[in-house]
Amino acid sequence: MELALSQQDADKLISLLKDFLKDYSFQLQDGSNFKIDIISQKEKRKFRLDIHYEHNNYHLNFMDYITKLNLIRINLNDSFHKNADGTRIRGNRVNLFCEDEFNCRQDGQYMRAYKLPYNQILKNPQSFSDALEEMLDYINITNNKKHKLEINSTLF
Repeated sequence: MELALSQQDADKLISLLKDFLKDYSFQLQDGSNFKIDIISQKEKRKFRLDIHYEHNNYHLNFMDYITKLNLIRINLNDSFHKNADGTRIRGNRVNLFCEDEFNCRQDGQYMRAYKLPYNQILKNPQSFSDALEEMLDYINITNNKKHKLEINSTLF
């Protein structure tokens, strides 16, 4: 089994400046799932941000549209992820694309989990809105206001 991206490729994709493909407006409710299309104008590369919102269980998953590989996932919940070295990362965590994890596991999984805050790059968001802001910053969504993301809720 071969991974469709190298670590260098994945890091480059994350670092590209990106924007929303169109305007988005969501009404956030318990059990909500949303998909947000994102594009890098410079590389003409598409991405997707999948959002799952459930009381005390939030997931924000950033995926490359061509390879369908996840590049980063923020999980705010009480669950865990087991890394190839056997460590279990419990609670709020970030899973990052990791070619080494893929090579060690030999089971097709390619994400390595890290406890939040991570490496002075990602904070430990305490709310869904904080996690979304962290994700958008990390994946380099530009703030040129070409397109907007609006999330309404009475939940936070």
